[in-house]
Amino acid sequence: MRLHLADCHLHRARLLRDPAALAEARRLIEETCYRRRLPEL
Repeated sequence: MRLHLADCHLHRARLLRDPAALAEARRLIEETCYRRRLPEL
């Protein structure tokens, strides 16, 4: 479920240019080792 949450935060950061969402996505991606999304950060 946390991977989906990371995807949601990345999507929100892209759409709304929200730095807080990007920071949360980065935290979740690093915490869960979700390497697939690293290039998008």
